[in-house]
Amino acid sequence: MLGHPGGRSAEVSWTEVAESQAEVLIVAPCGFDEAAARAQLDDLLTRPEVAGLPAIAAGRVHAIDADAYVVRPGPRLVDGVEQLTRLIHSS
Repeated sequence: MLGHPGGRSAEVSWTEVAESQAEVLIVAPCGFDEAAARAQLDDLLTRPEVAGLPAIAAGRVHAIDADAYVVRPGPRLVDGVEQLTRLIHSS
């Protein structure tokens, strides 16, 4: 939602995250394994700016190993897309 298709990663403000009214929040930082991504998610959940996000209220917050499944081209990219699909479409 906050990305730019075909573009490079870009920093966004906490205000932009809050204004997104995201229904699902997936933390997938480049270069981080799942444990480190979970630590980033835990930090994010302490931010008062995002406390009102629908995703947080619904418990639809997730951390994934982006380094293994999303940011590197290869066969595991398909696994990453499947993982994202499950997270986005799960109830």
